[in-house]
Amino acid sequence: MLFHRAFVEVNLRFYVQRSSRRGVVFIRELVPNFAVAAVARFAFNEKFSSVPMWHRIDAQFQSTTVDAEYGWGSGPRRCSMRIETEGPSFLPAEGSLSHFISEHYWGYTAQSDGGTVEFEVRHPQWRIREAKRAVLQGSMAEIYGKEIAQALAGEPDSAFLADGSAVTVFRGKRISG
Repeated sequence: MLFHRAFVEVNLRFYVQRSSRRGVVFIRELVPNFAVAAVARFAFNEKFSSVPMWHRIDAQFQSTTVDAEYGWGSGPRRCSMRIETEGPSFLPAEGSLSHFISEHYWGYTAQSDGGTVEFEVRHPQWRIREAKRAVLQGSMAEIYGKEIAQALAGEPDSAFLADGSAVTVFRGKRISG
């Protein structure tokens, strides 16, 4: 975003399919930088908020095990997610849930007038690591509301760690229907 090209972000999203396009809709996006959040809200109508954040990634050289944790908020609003993986990274199988989640190339943003903007997202195919253990903890209701906190409670149905990469986001276009 402008001069900020790399930053930590935690986002809550859901996945959609529009015609043959697999896409993502962001419910809430959290970043540690106030300027990034302000520009995203003002220029792109994205649901960004600025909160204190931290992360750690423990991966031994040539190890197949990774332990990663991302945290956000402070005091009673402090939340974190942690994943422990075991095994080498791999490309997810075509048609699998992890392939659907990691391989989406379109994003959709609701507009204040009720319309929707569609934007293209480009990145190379991401390798993933299967979760041995995944935990989401903290007061999700403080940040996401009671209904979403209830949906996030309990063990995850699916968890994996994506290697990720640089992502190019293109200017959006208003869509109808």
